[in-house]
Amino acid sequence: MQSGYINRNPADLARVGGKKDREVTYLSIAQIKKVLNFCRYHHFPAREGKHVQVGTPVLIEATILSGCRLGELAGLTWDYVDVEKSVFHIRR
Repeated sequence: MQSGYINRNPADLARVGGKKDREVTYLSIAQIKKVLNFCRYHHFPAREGKHVQVGTPVLIEATILSGCRLGELAGLTWDYVDVEKSVFHIRR
């Protein structure tokens, strides 16, 4: 009569794959300040019909100051941005 018990662990033979750990380096406070100053004060051409700065420098600054992920920022649209209160809302 079989009782349905397994006498060994079949997971013992499993191999875990995936990406290897990589070393992560972070910007120093001085480097962050340099990036923010560049984004804020370097002259980037404005988009036609826009009265505010748009594009990559804005996304870089928003990433640094908010901690949002790229996908969250990519989902931002101007109706989620309150320029007067300096707030944006992540909805996507």
